[in-house]
Amino acid sequence: MDVFVFGVGRSGTTMMYRLVQQAYLQKFGSDFKSTYEPFIWNRELFNDLYENVGSLFGKTASLSIDGIYHHLSLPLFCGASTGNQLQNNEFFDHFAAQKSPTKPHVAKLIRANGRMTLFRRLNPSAKFILMVRNPIDVLNSVKHKFSFFGDDFYPSDYPRFCRELGDKLIKQPSETTWATRSAEYVYQMNLAAVEFGIRDKNTMIVEYDKYKGEPPEIAKNLCDFLGLEFSEAIGRTATTSKGPVTSSVSLSQSEFEQALEYGRLHQQMCENFSLQSPFTTDRIRQRYEGHCTRPDMDTTYEGLVTNQLRRIILTQKKELEQLRGCKGA
Repeated sequence: MDVFVFGVGRSGTTMMYRLVQQAYLQKFGSDFKSTYEPFIWNRELFNDLYENVGSLFGKTASLSIDGIYHHLSLPLFCGASTGNQLQNNEFFDHFAAQKSPTKPHVAKLIRANGRMTLFRRLNPSAKFILMVRNPIDVLNSVKHKFSFFGDDFYPSDYPRFCRELGDKLIKQPSETTWATRSAEYVYQMNLAAVEFGIRDKNTMIVEYDKYKGEPPEIAKNLCDFLGLEFSEAIGRTATTSKGPVTSSVSLSQSEFEQALEYGRLHQQMCENFSLQSPFTTDRIRQRYEGHCTRPDMDTTYEGLVTNQLRRIILTQKKELEQLRGCKGA
């Protein structure tokens, strides 16, 4: 059985992907396929456990030109009619239900929340897991890591994001900042995916904060959903974080205030679809109050370099500022 993990970046998708891999490792040994964000990363290189591919990130040689091409060629939001032109397409055949018995497939996709209908058409029997996280925490986590609109890999998705949403946009492009553009992306992609997932019997929706509060319980629910036996090893995997971890507040006060509107919209969405979340927007606000002391996002490096190189530049810049401060003292 194939399992696809969906969610915007920094929503716990790697955590869930790793958990599913652990469950499948217990069931099938190493006899299953793995795919990590195929719209960016080379499928063949990343066909391994997450623990074994860490050194591949941020390298040009790890990119998938084919994946980027198909991402740019496909709408960000795919309706029921999208997909007829994808028949006999090698890239999308990789995710299609196989006519003959083959290895089960575990995939993680962070550029496909608006495309879940398409992936369901490709693979009617696959199990989908959707990770959902409130926009405020997502922005705090993604800042200085990467752009939701892919600016550091290809021409920005933002113009077509706006065109496809039309009058559904909360804020028009002329009114936006980095924080509102990013928060709008998180909210709209979550909304599109939740609207699909609520109707789809083979989709499990997992709220990030609920997962972090009850990891063993969520892991047991996951095993039930996948028809697998729960074990202590799976429980241990569920309680250990994996992937880049955000341990401090990175938002400025203005960015936090701008994200609050989308936090409230996210809470309303959860209430409308009966999604349980342990934290209201007011409780999230209490966590951030008095701690948003960082400067606004410096967009100088956005769209110019990959996140790994950007981190090197920012680290060097910080060290230079510290040296200047010492010299001035």
